[in-house]
Amino acid sequence: MIVVHLDGDIAVECADQFGGALPVPPSVEDRVAFLSSKLKNWVDPDSNYEKQIKFAVPTQKTESWMLAGISDNAHNWEEIESKSVLLLETGFVQGPGRAQHYRDVAVKLLGMSEKIAARCRSFQLFRDQFSQ
Repeated sequence: MIVVHLDGDIAVECADQFGGALPVPPSVEDRVAFLSSKLKNWVDPDSNYEKQIKFAVPTQKTESWMLAGISDNAHNWEEIESKSVLLLETGFVQGPGRAQHYRDVAVKLLGMSEKIAARCRSFQLFRDQFSQ
């Protein structure tokens, strides 16, 4: 199995650069469907392997999924500038150690997929690919 990841905040720029139409503003489903389609076209998998490729497209950034799993605050999960909010809410101070901080936060997400799926439609769409 191969998981291909692309943050969804690039959808409008991708449509402008590589062609394609997105509604304004694009919904979660619009971003995921558009980018998944573009990725599938670029990867161009053999039909024997097509179902083994899964596309991970967070609507904004991967941090939106992380934040949805660990935050106790109410956010508009699919629209906020999640990277800065995640770092703020998890106590990261600018400087070295950012990669380790992300790994530490990621460990806290184990077992949180239902919570994240309930808060982030884009994660739900990613997760649901595994049951198809």
